[in-house]
Amino acid sequence: MKCNKCKHYYITWDARFPHGCSAYRIKSRYKPANDVLRLTGLKCRYFSAKDPKRR
Repeated sequence: MKCNKCKHYYITWDARFPHGCSAYRIKSRYKPANDVLRLTGLKCRYFSAKDPKRR
């Protein structure tokens, strides 16, 4: 899954945990979907594609 194409994904200011997910309210060293899969065994349930018109 491509977190950077999800509207919940964001880049944090924390150098130790540069990737974030507002849906799961987590910050991670890796893409949040990878942590969700590793910890729960399930794919991300909150993926929602970004609006391509919005920048």
